[in-house]
Amino acid sequence: MNATRLIALCSILTWANALFASPEQLTDGQARHLLLRTGFAPSQAEVEAVTGQSARMAVTRVLTAATASKTIHPAPDFVSLPPPIPYAFLKTQEEQQAMRQQQLCEGMAALKNALVELGAWDRTLVITFSEFGRRARQNNSGGTDHGTAAPHFVAGGDVRGGLYGQAPDLTRLDAAQNLVHTTDFRQLYAGVAKGWWGVAPELVVRGTFDPIKFLRG
Repeated sequence: MNATRLIALCSILTWANALFASPEQLTDGQARHLLLRTGFAPSQAEVEAVTGQSARMAVTRVLTAATASKTIHPAPDFVSLPPPIPYAFLKTQEEQQAMRQQQLCEGMAALKNALVELGAWDRTLVITFSEFGRRARQNNSGGTDHGTAAPHFVAGGDVRGGLYGQAPDLTRLDAAQNLVHTTDFRQLYAGVAKGWWGVAPELVVRGTFDPIKFLRG
């Protein structure tokens, strides 16, 4: 299985992370949804094999099949799933953010543990992306409005941890009260294109941007 398809399977985290922290067993409908949304066309037998398992065990089963067999249904190159709860904190941000960050952290930890067990973590790259950032100042509803800058996370066995770029300066906002970004998001994509897929970054970002060198390989 190539790295692109493994990334696609890893994106099931977005749907499953709310279930990872719970020992509850997957229903028939949840099992079918899990398989369908990760690019599989499951038979009834495959759905029944996942039904009744915990979310973590079900995901591990799917990843095991994907990394060990070349005869299973092929996964798509990319999967994007809506999160169980929106992460747009337009209001009551303080009340919601801690809970959602905990869901994300627990889901990521469970996904990593499963991939480590399968010996696939070093061949996995997880990145975040968004079409907008957040404003620095709180709005009248206790949240933050859409903005022009945001942090992003990269995880995987080949990732060199650390902070890349400069920390945001909350005292330096532009005329629209947005954070002033110090790193172009296309530098992140260029780093993935060159360091992970081994392709010319210019073909991906349609221009010349210095790749962020966060990969060991």
